Amino acid sequence: MFWYKKFGSLEGASANPASVGGLYLIKPGVDFSAFATLLPKLINLREIEVGWQSWTELPEALAGLQKLRKFCVLNMPIQTFPAFLASCPRLTELVLRGTDITHIPPSVQEFKHLRRLDFSNHPSPEVPPQLGQLSELRELQLHDIGLTSLPDSIAGLRRLRRLIIVGNPIREVEVSRIRSWFRPGVVSAWSVEEQEAAQQ
Repeated sequence: MFWYKKFGSLEGASANPASVGGLYLIKPGVDFSAFATLLPKLINLREIEVGWQSWTELPEALAGLQKLRKFCVLNMPIQTFPAFLASCPRLTELVLRGTDITHIPPSVQEFKHLRRLDFSNHPSPEVPPQLGQLSELRELQLHDIGLTSLPDSIAGLRRLRRLIIVGNPIREVEVSRIRSWFRPGVVSAWSVEEQEAAQQ
């Protein structure tokens, strides 16, 4: 049985691209062009975690990774939601945390196989109703993005086991409405009223 390896640098991954199963680029200074050039060679790549880079976009060559299951971006000034990742047929986990993305586009509905979506710590106070079409979702994190409500379509996510919306200015009446959609314990939220009471 062939064991795929995990690498923490482009240099290590470049030596034997076909053996790369995980790529973790969390030290600043990774060259964008070198990363984009290497991607088509990573034919067995399952996981990518990239963080603390100065990039404002992601390379569209990511869309060609046929075995990619998890993609994670942490604390980077990415400005556009990477909708092209919907072309990755095995992608089940997408984490976009701490970027400059201002909205989730309606095309998010194309991510049919996602089981986990973490879209937190962004200046994005609204989510599109199309998010409710991701029927495979088990976990949805939308904390600290300025939300005041969620579209009714989210109630259709019948397989959801965790919905985390803490750190948003949501009134108690809206929190109660959202909780009514799911079984007890699924929704983690802290209403504006609760936040104000805690500060007194």
